[in-house]
Amino acid sequence: MLTELELALRREFARAVRHRQPIAVLLVDLPPSPDVLERIRDAVRLYDSPVPAPGDRVAVILPETPLAGALLVATRLAGALGPSPTTGGSRSVGVGSYPSPSIADAAGLLRAAEKALEVARSRAGGILTPLSR
Repeated sequence: MLTELELALRREFARAVRHRQPIAVLLVDLPPSPDVLERIRDAVRLYDSPVPAPGDRVAVILPETPLAGALLVATRLAGALGPSPTTGGSRSVGVGSYPSPSIADAAGLLRAAEKALEVARSRAGGILTPLSR
């Protein structure tokens, strides 16, 4: 059975491909409590989708959003959510964006965001994409 995240991401990815639109997904290193999800909903557009993600994180699906727009949203979210309680620095946020030569499906988009989040965590926070060095 697919999770809420997998269903929503598959649906939005298929729509993006069909209409030749960009799509991005953010992974925020923060437990998906009702308060956190509400704060994220308040910081994004009405049709963006914050959903719980595996590993006690929050995913934010951003339809019709290119990489530059996703980075702006990630920056705004990091500010709205405050500093990381473990490092005192900025929140770790991974950003995956399509179209990209390395992403062929919804699972690949999520993997790109997961990889970027792992790098951000290893650097004690920040906003990273798979292309970040």
